[in-house]
Amino acid sequence: TYLADWVADQVDDFVGYDHQDVVIETTVEPRLQRLAETRLTNLLGTQGRAFAVSQGALVAMTADGAVRAMVGGRDYSQSQFNRAIQALRQPGSAFKPIIYLAGLEAGLTPDSLVEDAPIQIGSWRPANFEKEFRGPVPLSEALAHSINTCAVRVLQTAGLERTRALAQRLGETTGKRIEIEKAELGDLPERRTTDYEEARVVVTSRGGFTLKKVFYTV
Repeated sequence: TYLADWVADQVDDFVGYDHQDVVIETTVEPRLQRLAETRLTNLLGTQGRAFAVSQGALVAMTADGAVRAMVGGRDYSQSQFNRAIQALRQPGSAFKPIIYLAGLEAGLTPDSLVEDAPIQIGSWRPANFEKEFRGPVPLSEALAHSINTCAVRVLQTAGLERTRALAQRLGETTGKRIEIEKAELGDLPERRTTDYEEARVVVTSRGGFTLKKVFYTV
């Protein structure tokens, strides 16, 4: 399986190359793993067809970095390439939690109202997936619904330098300057799916403290 391959690839780093047989107890929860596999298969079989998407990946982690479920593709027997840890992707909306955390550090609160309304910056006019606007919404609701216009306004409030510094603090070490016209679209280097899951856990559950994903128990 994708998970077994990932674990096997890392064992030597933890126990060394010269060792006898070992028994590894992983942090994966079998029930969640089955649900993850079923959910991904169902999504690809329904919505995947509508959007011409044939593959996907899923990683579920706890706030302490323990991997509870991992699915690297639609069918391991057909493709052993683990899209959860090997494939690269643009950040897209996965970068939004960092923007919102920067907003909190700039003085906003979860209850602060952010305007979901048309906005234009130069020639760029960010729009929402639903193609509609809700007016003033609490910061927490804007993040929960991944509202694009609100994320841009929070970015303006937080400031580019604060947001860039925060991204670097959370592990984005490229030093690239974030451009406001592109930050919402993910103008950052491609990363693995697990990298963005780590960043989301850091922002939403760990108060900005970094973590390292693990697969084993001690």
